[in-house]
Amino acid sequence: MESEHQISDSEGNLLHMQKSDMPAFEKCLSNGHKEFIQQCSFSLAENKPNYPVNVINNFLYVFKFLNDQWHVTDKPIRTLKKVVLKALFLILISRKPVNNKTDIIEKTAKMIEKTWIFCLSDFPFLERNEEKEIISLLPPPVQKSIESEFANLNFKEKISSNSFLQIYPGFVENLKRQYDVFRNNTGKYKFQDDLLLKVIFIGLIERGISEKYPGATVLLPFSCLLKEITKINSNILEQSSPPPVSRRVFFNVSKGCYISEKLFIKKISEGYKPLPGWAIWLFKAGEKLAAAGRKKKNIVLGLSLPTRAYAALFFLLGYETRNALQGMKNNNNDSKYFHNITRMEKNTPLLIWEKERWKRCYAKGVKTVQGQEMFSVSVPGTDNTRHDMYIPKGQIFRLREAVDPEREVGDHQLGYSMRGFDFFRNYYGQKDENLLKHLISCQSRFTVVGNKTLLKNEGDRLAISIKMIRKSKKNWLAGSLLDIVRFEPFLLSEFDLSRGTVLSPEAVNEYNAHPNLLVFDGSLSFLNHYDDLEADMKVIFLDRSEPHFSEACRVMLEQNYSDRENDDDMLLYDTLPETIEAVIFEE
Repeated sequence: MESEHQISDSEGNLLHMQKSDMPAFEKCLSNGHKEFIQQCSFSLAENKPNYPVNVINNFLYVFKFLNDQWHVTDKPIRTLKKVVLKALFLILISRKPVNNKTDIIEKTAKMIEKTWIFCLSDFPFLERNEEKEIISLLPPPVQKSIESEFANLNFKEKISSNSFLQIYPGFVENLKRQYDVFRNNTGKYKFQDDLLLKVIFIGLIERGISEKYPGATVLLPFSCLLKEITKINSNILEQSSPPPVSRRVFFNVSKGCYISEKLFIKKISEGYKPLPGWAIWLFKAGEKLAAAGRKKKNIVLGLSLPTRAYAALFFLLGYETRNALQGMKNNNNDSKYFHNITRMEKNTPLLIWEKERWKRCYAKGVKTVQGQEMFSVSVPGTDNTRHDMYIPKGQIFRLREAVDPEREVGDHQLGYSMRGFDFFRNYYGQKDENLLKHLISCQSRFTVVGNKTLLKNEGDRLAISIKMIRKSKKNWLAGSLLDIVRFEPFLLSEFDLSRGTVLSPEAVNEYNAHPNLLVFDGSLSFLNHYDDLEADMKVIFLDRSEPHFSEACRVMLEQNYSDRENDDDMLLYDTLPETIEAVIFEE
């Protein structure tokens, strides 16, 4: 008797993965589910017999289940995914002899159907029509616009020379395999199918069929694909479109802080000017998201702007300000951090914040001074002598682990300052201990995916100032956005403390952290890397002047906004500036 999550071949033998198969299986999964599905579909396309459409449909149904349910962690789905992944690996990738793959994939699809809300009968690719019949259904104006837009598309030349197709490399690779384009068109492709190919490119690139149905572009006849594209283009699927973007949703948050009112921008010809309205709105939007993030996770905020210049930085300024003021009030972190420091062995290299510098010191142990528990450290002096210092629990954040203990064991003393700390201190008006607590202990960190050079130039170029009254005299203290929104790698040295990280697109694949907030600065950052990174909350800045703006809006609305739930519990931005549009939902 088969259990609920077991699959057997046509002779009743259970599919079983040998221990020797595990390294290859784990390697296949290491690049993510999309690469795994693509490898399965390519393997099936290269080795398939003349499968009827319903068998291909079963494979695609299984692929879509993996794609849509990959991040679901509930036990029934998680267990089922493991069984499905192993079955696909054994029948498609390992190339070991397996009897009757058709029966196995049919059993797998039916097993999924028992658990998944998406029924196999609802899967769209069931009809098979001739290409000429479908093309004849296209209105003449559509055919004419296709001919005009793709007049230069010529598959007799190498695909790589066509600049249009370079923006969609995944589908180009599929064509290479399926149609042998580099072999003088000796595969299935014929020159008279040129119009059909153009129609399919429009559907695939503008509507994202291959994203919705992984493997479809490799496995299905063009006629089936085109049938689905014509459905989409005739608005049949628009019946399930999301509610209007203007619908209001809310989440109760306490009143924001007053700090944005203290900031001024210095202009050479005009002197000091308050922050513009759009910058204050972005600041307060960041504040509200930080407040909401303490009670709710999986929030996604999308903002459409005339230009995204400085937008991410002012949003993060509000986000960081709110987190800092809340984190400094939390005394629970003091005891936990004090306990961690006191567990260090004697003579462990540390850094101590002394006279606005990080200096080397060495752990000695816990001491009781006048009835108060303190941590004792030995601090080298300039004359190669050491003196002891006693750090009470309330100041324990003046200590931190050494950055490079191997290099910092000598007694030669140096002091390492932090970027813009004087401006940082006056911005919050707090003691050093509270500021260091925020920088060291607060777990709410952020990551930005975008252009490093652009963000650094924006952060450094804009001179912001704080008005200070000292002894009845008005003074101005100047700084930059990066002094408050402290990015790695835009700091003075490795001894500095950061709150966030900027990732260039090239570095995304090497990043495996799970930050509290993930910011996509620009359409391409969102389109190329949204599914590659995980975070508790995500913010997407879309610039209406960018060439990929429309595509980014469509993907965000179709893949995320239509799936939102619990609208009445979400965050409310009472008023939007006329130039800003926003959507917010729960992923």
